[in-house]
Amino acid sequence: MRPASDCAICHSPSIERVPYDNHERKFNTTVLRHHLGAMLHKTGVTSEWLTHRLLFSPTQNIVRCRQCGYGCYERDFSPGELERYYGRRYFLAGGLPEEQWDDFGYVDQHFKTRGQWAFVSPHLDRSSEIRMLDIGAAASRMSRLIKHHLGDRVECAVVEPGEGWTGYYQHHGIRVAGRFFPCPDEQQYDYVHTSHWLEHVERLEPVLQGLRDRTRTGGLCFIEVPNCDATYFARAFPDAPHIHFFTAASLPLAMKQHGFEPVQVAECAMPNPEYFHFRYRTDSLTEDERLTVEKTESSIEQVPGGSLLRGLFRAVA
Repeated sequence: MRPASDCAICHSPSIERVPYDNHERKFNTTVLRHHLGAMLHKTGVTSEWLTHRLLFSPTQNIVRCRQCGYGCYERDFSPGELERYYGRRYFLAGGLPEEQWDDFGYVDQHFKTRGQWAFVSPHLDRSSEIRMLDIGAAASRMSRLIKHHLGDRVECAVVEPGEGWTGYYQHHGIRVAGRFFPCPDEQQYDYVHTSHWLEHVERLEPVLQGLRDRTRTGGLCFIEVPNCDATYFARAFPDAPHIHFFTAASLPLAMKQHGFEPVQVAECAMPNPEYFHFRYRTDSLTEDERLTVEKTESSIEQVPGGSLLRGLFRAVA
């Protein structure tokens, strides 16, 4: 990869390089392990486990724009490398046990999904049929929630690499449009839904163009990603396995460049500085503390510096 000299979104030359997974630039045991692993790899001492560990490494950098805040992991991936990584590390690939397929509590008690529905639902056209595509779907909670609220006139399709979900989708009348996006599916959709997927794609340009190609003119595209503002990079937030880092300024700008206009963009949930402390206490959180964190994800209240970035965009001619 040729080292970036300007921002890939706003083209500002004002960029900085932040060590991946080491925002505070401290030499710690994680950094030491990665340096040792990289040395072993170069000498030919390698394994699949080591190769995957080195894909997302603090020996590499994130190129971050000081103007719009967009960041990108500065690393090339060989063909199929990411697919193999997620094939090994993707913990949801096996799907749900069949006895849980009809557990609607799994859908409507999921705070993040409830927040997404509250954010999107006022803008959905309830007077006609809706074709929906959920990309990186897993259980596709949003497909089931929309069908629950709007009925059979909602036609749902998904893009999902985990083949363990195939029976689940058939059971709920959800069509598999493809395994990876962009995919050969020629359908256009009224509503495209992506939740914590866009930050994982390898190349942003063809993916955003693919989103515009699959969204009919006048249709809506929802994107939720981590909010990687200045407070995110001021602390030792874990980056892996994210490739792209968006802000409330950079995400709308990227979407505008690919034929979308913003309908609503919001920073939501718990502010990043507070959320950071919960992230590092995951194993010791009480049930009440865990519930406090999760409940903030169901809110659509604007929270400056909130850990979630939600955007709804309309495809324009």
